[in-house]
Amino acid sequence: MKRCLTLAVISMLPLLGCSAETAESVDEGYSAEAVRDANGNEVVTARVDTALKISTADTSALAPSQICRIRAGARVTLKKNLSVIGRHVRGTLMSAHGCGGSFGGGATVYLFRDHFTGWPALTAPQTPDPSLPTCSPQRAVGIVPAKHKALLDTIAFAEGTRGRGQDGYNVQFTYVYFNDCTRHPRVIQSSGGLRSDASGRYQFLSTTWDTLGYSAFYPDNQERGAMKLVARRGFTVPESRAMTATELANLMDRISYEWASLPPGRYGQPNYSLSRIRAEYCAAAGC
Repeated sequence: MKRCLTLAVISMLPLLGCSAETAESVDEGYSAEAVRDANGNEVVTARVDTALKISTADTSALAPSQICRIRAGARVTLKKNLSVIGRHVRGTLMSAHGCGGSFGGGATVYLFRDHFTGWPALTAPQTPDPSLPTCSPQRAVGIVPAKHKALLDTIAFAEGTRGRGQDGYNVQFTYVYFNDCTRHPRVIQSSGGLRSDASGRYQFLSTTWDTLGYSAFYPDNQERGAMKLVARRGFTVPESRAMTATELANLMDRISYEWASLPPGRYGQPNYSLSRIRAEYCAAAGC
């Protein structure tokens, strides 16, 4: 972001030389006909081959003993009071599903919700998995709509944080990494005559972070905070479609006051061209 330490974030562009399972079919909402058994427990059906897991981590990152494979068409019964964790649902198994170990009745499991039908009218995902490390990118999964995430990925690309450390969520100005995202680091780093405590995927200055209303610096709050900064500039980002070239240009003209690396460049720091930013955005948003 910009250089002014009292306003927003310094871009690391001058210093430049986790994901959830992919759903084969994604519903924007949930089944209108939620299925329940005689005791009111939720019964969901796998629409594809999938898995029950001990956490929200990708199955590729988990040991075989931490996964219970479920075939398409299989039914899973869960106790009431499910929790939404990003794009996952956390629930309690009523009975085992052919797997031993951690997958017996009464076990807490995580299901990638787009892989199942029959959900009740669950609330929008807002709660990160508390078992994950505080800076884990998995905490940010599903927190903002996909088209908003495409914009945030583009900003992180421009700021030089995307793909670094814990996908940028634990990166400070000058690429110093930190391991605790329970709070903003508030540590000044120096390079090339610049001094800043800009931190996180979107390089929040502590003074900017303090205006956003979040105490914890968790990745989910970084997602929300970045979108708040966009909203403060008076632009509504579409949720159901990619922005047009004109819309993206108008947005850049506004939020370049927040992020110095974005075109047209407001603070004399190196910045990316509008054509490069549109290419990055469209790759993520599917223009």
